[in-house]
Amino acid sequence: LEPKRSVAESGSQVRPRLNDPRQILPVQTYKGASLWRKLVAVLGLGAFTVLGGLAITLVVGIIAIVAALVVQAAIS
Repeated sequence: LEPKRSVAESGSQVRPRLNDPRQILPVQTYKGASLWRKLVAVLGLGAFTVLGGLAITLVVGIIAIVAALVVQAAIS
């Protein structure tokens, strides 16, 4: 004769099987990014490229102006 199992015992034995990492997951088909998402990504990349170029140009311009002022002050 097997001893009667309480509800708590039977529940604790079922739960590990539900969380078993070895359980085979259903196959998920790959869905490529939609055209809309690709467009947004390209626009975002373009915007960051333009902003980066402007920032670099601004920094180089300021350095050039400061250098010109220093040279001007040194000459006179």
